[in-house]
Amino acid sequence: MNTSQVLEVFYSEHQWFITNDDYETLVWSESNSAPKPSLEELQEKWDNDKAPIENNVIQQTRQGEILAKWPMEKQFEAITEYHMDRPEKLEELLEHIQQVKENLPKAS
Repeated sequence: MNTSQVLEVFYSEHQWFITNDDYETLVWSESNSAPKPSLEELQEKWDNDKAPIENNVIQQTRQGEILAKWPMEKQFEAITEYHMDRPEKLEELLEHIQQVKENLPKAS
C-alpha cells in the first residue's frame, strides 16, 4: 500500500505529515475535523477503492507530460496569442493535451 497516495486522495482537505510513507510517522493535525484514520481504514481504501487513487497518479503524470512540453509561460503565450487572433499555438497546446489524455486514460 502507498499510504501517502491514499491520504492525498481521501484526506486532502486535512493537514497531515508523513515520512517515508510509514504510517507510524503519520502526524495528524489537531485542527482536522476528522480523526486520524487507522492503518486498517487506509488499507481498506487501498484495496477496495483503487480508481480514485489510480486517477490521481494518472493526473499527476499527465500534468508532468504537459508541462514538459508546454511550461506555464508557453501556455500563457499561447492564450495571449489566441486573443490577438493568432490561434495556432493554442490549437497546438490543446492538441497536445488531448493526446496526453488519450495516451494516459483515467480508470473508469
